Amino acid sequence: MEYIYLLILLIFVVLLIPIIFHKFFISFLKQFEKSCYKTIEKRDEERNIAYKNLKEDGYDKDITTLAIVDPKKECFGSFIVKSSGVVSGAEILKEVYRQISPRVKVNIVKKDGEYVHKGDVIASITGRMTDILRGERVALNFLQKMSGIASLTDKYVEELKGTNCKILDTRCTTPLLRRFEQDAVVHGGGFNHRFNL
Repeated sequence: MEYIYLLILLIFVVLLIPIIFHKFFISFLKQFEKSCYKTIEKRDEERNIAYKNLKEDGYDKDITTLAIVDPKKECFGSFIVKSSGVVSGAEILKEVYRQISPRVKVNIVKKDGEYVHKGDVIASITGRMTDILRGERVALNFLQKMSGIASLTDKYVEELKGTNCKILDTRCTTPLLRRFEQDAVVHGGGFNHRFNL
């Protein structure tokens, strides 16, 4: 009689394991697909916002740079921190220059979410001087704005250490920059509350 119960239990387990594994596997695939979709969506947003900002800035009509800088002259530069804080916007910096010219090489030294001190190098850049100058304002605007949000968030997070409080973002963001500003809050140690209505 004991063998019959063991046999029934064994059959039950043998049949149940593939079903449980299948559900786990399907759940894993759905999460993986969602993660891939978010990554692709994020890259599309970065491309789109970088393009719009470059167009607004008139990067392709920079008459001053075109008039006084030798178009063949190569140069090297660095993005240097002026005051301590948290980096945010480094990836969009890379995207800005990728759109200007594939020959411009950006090396991110400090990644988004890293704490930096005055004098630290966030990124270095090499390429034609005309290309570097045409993207410099847009790249700096993103880096400064997002790093400012991340640094202020970090300050508040530090003040609340040891409590059960969390810093959450809101939907009160700059039009078309919500995801970037909410990422900056996360880079500073805060949390996203919600992304839309």
